[in-house]
Amino acid sequence: IRNGFDIYLDALRPFTRRLTGVRMALTTLSGVMITVIAGFAIYLWVEGSITVGAVAFTLSLVLRLNMLLGRVMMQLNGILRNLGVLENSKAMISQPLGLTDAPDAKELVVT
Repeated sequence: IRNGFDIYLDALRPFTRRLTGVRMALTTLSGVMITVIAGFAIYLWVEGSITVGAVAFTLSLVLRLNMLLGRVMMQLNGILRNLGVLENSKAMISQPLGLTDAPDAKELVVT
């Protein structure tokens, strides 16, 4: 059991590191996107180019996009997790049979 658990952890660690890196990058880019667009919208409002409603609408769209990116990331994580389960199942099913009949075993008759 310990050997199987070690194999599982050895496979999980690189995946978890990659996933953490992708999430950090996504969070950083989303934060930068929100900040830049909010700053630009407020700048345009101060200049009189757009209304307060346009600023609110712009920020709501940016926040909605941020939320949707998070949901896409969760779905991708679920798909990859299911692929991992399939690979583990394939490895477990494809193992050769370890049971052998005793030398004096009788023929099995199925009726």
